[in-house]
Amino acid sequence: MYNQYAIVCTSKPVNTISISAEKYLPVYELPLTNGINKQVDIRFESSASDYIRAQWAYYTALMNTSIKYSTNHFLTLVFDEPQQQSAATANFKVFLNELEKYKEQQIIVLASFQNSDDDFNEATHDLTYANIINFADAKELFIQRLES
Repeated sequence: MYNQYAIVCTSKPVNTISISAEKYLPVYELPLTNGINKQVDIRFESSASDYIRAQWAYYTALMNTSIKYSTNHFLTLVFDEPQQQSAATANFKVFLNELEKYKEQQIIVLASFQNSDDDFNEATHDLTYANIINFADAKELFIQRLES
């Protein structure tokens, strides 16, 4: 099962990416000189931004599968700084738009958008159903020292 984040992966052809039957993690087929293909864990042979997009695809594919087949998934996803590996804002926007499709599931995304208001606005401006809380708009720090 592939979804649109894997498609924006430019280092590996999408048709070479699959889920390992042994470890249930993303792998890709590496053609060897002897003509045999070897499965390689995608995290070891990808750029950081390709790997983070593969993770986005993997976790949402698990959610999709769980919705379709009623598995024991909690139907909850939490992403802490999913853009930390310098994935392009345009790719992150595609990711957020995909997450917005899960109206009956709980998805929490904590992101700093490289501390850029422009990146934040570009990635979130057309989200319709998301409940966006911009802590940068607050006049105070979100986490503060307690005075005793």
